[in-house]
Amino acid sequence: MEMEYLGIEAKQAAVREVAKILPLQDLLISIASIKADYLSRQQDKEQWPRIMISFFT
Repeated sequence: MEMEYLGIEAKQAAVREVAKILPLQDLLISIASIKADYLSRQQDKEQWPRIMISFFT
């Protein structure tokens, strides 16, 4: 009986730990998306002077 209780307790603890980790996946995806957007905008800013120079030459 005691072993069964410990097994249930262990399962509940495992579920709590997984529940903590699951939202982190969404945050990581969000951070990756923000980083990709930032890098894309930085590249656009770096390209802009080259575009203007080629336009006027």
